[in-house]
Amino acid sequence: MGPAFSHKHLNEYLTSIKCVAERLLDVLAAPTCEEDASRPVEVRHVTYCATADVIALAAFGHDFDSLRQRNNPVLDALKQLFPIIMLRCMSPLKYWTLPLIGQRLDGCEKVVHRLTRAVDHIIAERRAADAAQSEQGKEPPFTVLRKMLERSAAEPTKFEYRRVVGNLITLFIAGADTSSATMTWMVYRLAKDKELQRELAAEASPLNLAVMNMQELLDSLPRLRSFFYECLRVHGPTPCLDFENAEDVTLAGQTYAPDRSRTFLVMTRYITQAAEAEELGVGPEPGGFEPRRWLEPDGSIRLPPADVVMPFGHGARLCPGKDLAMLEILVCVGRMLQVFTLALPPGHPEVGSETHFTERPDRDVNVVFTQRKEGDL
Repeated sequence: MGPAFSHKHLNEYLTSIKCVAERLLDVLAAPTCEEDASRPVEVRHVTYCATADVIALAAFGHDFDSLRQRNNPVLDALKQLFPIIMLRCMSPLKYWTLPLIGQRLDGCEKVVHRLTRAVDHIIAERRAADAAQSEQGKEPPFTVLRKMLERSAAEPTKFEYRRVVGNLITLFIAGADTSSATMTWMVYRLAKDKELQRELAAEASPLNLAVMNMQELLDSLPRLRSFFYECLRVHGPTPCLDFENAEDVTLAGQTYAPDRSRTFLVMTRYITQAAEAEELGVGPEPGGFEPRRWLEPDGSIRLPPADVVMPFGHGARLCPGKDLAMLEILVCVGRMLQVFTLALPPGHPEVGSETHFTERPDRDVNVVFTQRKEGDL
């Protein structure tokens, strides 16, 4: 799956990301067009729809348009699947392996069947559309699905069709919930911190994001990127990760040889905020939130140490879609800052974290989006 997320292809996905970002702005602007312009928007829902729409366009070349439409069968099934996955991850017993009844105990079999059927339908539509374009002498759009189908055709025994479907479903499971949680945290912190909001809006406002390629975006938004990295460090969507060691590892004086039957549970959130992280590249006061932490004195960006800050995993299992996630969040949040001022409604409670397949805000995050005026910076 990795080559489908190379920088070359990410630039091709940028058009879809920018399209979804503009739809997101339309949704956020809707309350400001009504009589009660102070009506807040529930951020968790709209960010989830936006990230799911980006993944659908990149993965399938299929437009869910869930920001403006309801009752999408894939997203509805995914929302039912998340708590089942969480239940299985936390269960002390592998109850789902019980003969005959295992898959039925938590309803997973029915949900997966509906999800697979919906994905099969989308793949069939995409195949027909690609074939029609090829017949007309046009190059079909590049998608993750197209790359996988090409590999499946070349290596049918190693990469069968069911594996294609499974990978695409995994992409949604791993991508939509994690990216939307990070974007929600960023919006919440911006709404709370007016000084930071003004600083990042001043960075984004002069830019024409619509015409920029990936590298231009990254180079032009160092302060927003630092804020993004810090949100990932403090509010990472994966509070812990499972690892298998590929070489000898020594822990507490005991050496462990590689063993596929042994898994190490790494508490990534603790590692990034522990006192020892200061000397490992995180910098002063690792237990606090500092949105400018990853800025160098000259204003350039400093990348977080990969063996300490691991929101996307590490090593051979590093998330292949990490750059897509960063790109869609930078574009969406950058456009919000260009168009709106963000504020929490009076009496909004503090937001904490809960583990629900991913680590995410523990309550609805309601934000008032007001059209930015000259002089707001």
